[in-house]
Amino acid sequence: MTKTNPSFYRIVLVLLSALHFTLLGGCATREKLTVADVPEQIVLTTQVSYKSKAFSGMKWEYIALPGIYDAERKDDGGVYFYGNGRSIVEIGELYGNVPRLKVGGIYVPHDKSLPVQMIFAFENKPTTTNDLNQYIQDRTITTTLTPQLRPGIGAGANIVGNVAAGVLVSAMLQAGEGEITRVTIKDQDVSNIIRTFRGPKIAKVGVEPSKAP
Repeated sequence: MTKTNPSFYRIVLVLLSALHFTLLGGCATREKLTVADVPEQIVLTTQVSYKSKAFSGMKWEYIALPGIYDAERKDDGGVYFYGNGRSIVEIGELYGNVPRLKVGGIYVPHDKSLPVQMIFAFENKPTTTNDLNQYIQDRTITTTLTPQLRPGIGAGANIVGNVAAGVLVSAMLQAGEGEITRVTIKDQDVSNIIRTFRGPKIAKVGVEPSKAP
């Protein structure tokens, strides 16, 4: 009986997962989108989780962390709400279920019959954490003390940058740096929950609404 090299299966899984991401992703980048002109925000008091399965059968989980997501960009179909720092978490079996911390937020279509999406920028060198609970705690403290936390800057000492293993993976990741990856939330209940937290942007204490940044 002929034995198949285990690495063959890994290559197949990588290719299937790449197809999964290709179908999820888009070609736009954050900078190329039109700036939103209505001061709105989504305030999540708790994390929102959505789980899906790729064609390969591998399981994925996407989490929007607690915090304020400001309406920053828009297109003809809806509004892009971005969180502070790395506000979206991706957990997949392909990467050993190690949480990947993403710069992104939430896309809300104008058409309420369409599902909400979690969005994040594609990165060749993903940032990970070995303790998601600690990261969430550190991030809460950091973003509270430092509201101007820049996108892409994470909080907590347990965050590390790493390159996906394998020449094949690296080759596939060369294209698309910064492009928006979209994860459609097909669970209508989750989409509806996110929509309920959308509202006018709250002015900072001591700042008139018309002068709020």
